[in-house]
Amino acid sequence: MPAAQAHRLAAMTAFAGLDLAWTTTHPSGVCVLETIGGTARLVEIASQITPVEVLAADMRDLGPDSIVAVDAPLIRRDGCMAERELGRVFGRFHASAYMASMAFLESRKPPLDAGPRLGDALSGVGFTLDPLLVLAGGGGRRAFEMYPHAFHVAAFGLDERILYKKGRRATRLAGMARYQALLGALLDDWAPEVAADARVRELLAPDALKAKGKALKAVEDQLDAISCAVAALMAGRDGICRGEVFGDPATGSIAVPGMRRDSRFIAPTASC
Repeated sequence: MPAAQAHRLAAMTAFAGLDLAWTTTHPSGVCVLETIGGTARLVEIASQITPVEVLAADMRDLGPDSIVAVDAPLIRRDGCMAERELGRVFGRFHASAYMASMAFLESRKPPLDAGPRLGDALSGVGFTLDPLLVLAGGGGRRAFEMYPHAFHVAAFGLDERILYKKGRRATRLAGMARYQALLGALLDDWAPEVAADARVRELLAPDALKAKGKALKAVEDQLDAISCAVAALMAGRDGICRGEVFGDPATGSIAVPGMRRDSRFIAPTASC
């Protein structure tokens, strides 16, 4: 590797968001940011079918200092309490997560086991999957499971999750338009150069919602991938504390970076 490229990698932190398809036959949303000197810029935004082994290799290639936030269960073992614990906090906002035990994931046809397989693949290329090891200013390859609906409640200050995933087209489009506006404002605060990127502006523009079928789903996947990437960016700048993690690293956990910024959950001045 040329010396200049090695120096750039040493100075760069990558933040990736993966809206992972739970089967190998559907596209995953991928968003990659990088920061140099504290300024974040967009590297990649896409919705595409990608094997989990390839995704893991791509994440490894981001460099030695990277944080990956994944909307999918990376670890699920007997006794996992992640979804149940998250539901106790976010249920009143209608933002509970589906129970995702391995028995359930493996019983579906085809199996919905892409998340745990990605977790194994990330571990195999040097990532730690314990969100409590994501420390502010810390280094290394780190990955964690996150849940966009819960993240949105905290990051956007919502009283209820945004309805953009299912339902009648009109309801879904109204939810996605609100999502676009809120996500754009969040990017303005956390990563203004990313918000100004033409690829992101296109996804946040009203015309993006004229898409139908798979094309509209691709817009949704990419918006969720951006949410995951911003969660990774928040985690890198603030760290992740115990009060922002549900479950445990041995059986499975879900992190919601930014909860401490919302006094409904954790007082901003509280030690966590």
